[in-house]
Amino acid sequence: LTGAVYLLVLFERSREREKGELVEAKLRAQAAELQSRTVEAETRALKLENERKTHELESARRLQLSLLPPRPPGHPHYAVAARMQTATEVGGDYYDYVQRADGSLDVVMGDATGHGTRAGIFVAIMKTLLAGMPDGEDLQGLFKGFNRTLHALGNDQIYMALELLRMRGAEVRAIAAAVPPLFLWRRALGEVEILTLRGVFLGTEIEIPYEEARLTLAPGDQILLLSDGYLEQLAPTGERLEEARAAAYFGEAAGSKPEALIDHLLERFEAWRGKVAQGDDVTLMALEYTG
Repeated sequence: LTGAVYLLVLFERSREREKGELVEAKLRAQAAELQSRTVEAETRALKLENERKTHELESARRLQLSLLPPRPPGHPHYAVAARMQTATEVGGDYYDYVQRADGSLDVVMGDATGHGTRAGIFVAIMKTLLAGMPDGEDLQGLFKGFNRTLHALGNDQIYMALELLRMRGAEVRAIAAAVPPLFLWRRALGEVEILTLRGVFLGTEIEIPYEEARLTLAPGDQILLLSDGYLEQLAPTGERLEEARAAAYFGEAAGSKPEALIDHLLERFEAWRGKVAQGDDVTLMALEYTG
């Protein structure tokens, strides 16, 4: 009898242990399933967020490109070409032409700081301001007006770099706010000059004079404008392209038609960066005074 009781106790203990193991296995399975569902939900949420950001960037890119002029101006004294090569992330590069009733041509290149839709909207505002700018000769007053208007918007995180060339015959007036230098090739000399015009971003509370320059061109002379995305591009070595190298690239193809000149500069750019991702939008404008 004692042996039978002992065996019965062992049997009950065994059953209890098996029940415990089954419960533990069930709980582990439920925990694994819950974790799987949590990971799946997080993955789904991350995917939706990525899709939202991609859609926003694509919308900003379309807005950015829609603000550009569809074709170069058909001006009798200037051959003009422009190209924008966008980066993966949308920036705020912008260029435009305004032909005036007196026969002069305004050429504009700008870059809103930051990326995405907000930068695109800032560029749209700048385009509106440029479309309504007066025909007067006071470029200094014009830029100060732009600065006050943009600052009044109250956006402390986005500013506008801008360069404007007002071209009338052989005479060119240039004014700039926080942009890279312009490059000038004189056909008679066969040399590239680097001209830096200093000025703070538009949209700040700072009001100091924007630097201006006056140029007199001869037939065949060319001007090159570059956005900072070109000059700041990194090579596989980590070195930046910078101004001197851009001037050398310009000199290699200077005298070519503006479109061919831009093709050459972009080919050099691609060779320079190799497999390094393009860091920012790249915009180039080439102008030739045909006389």
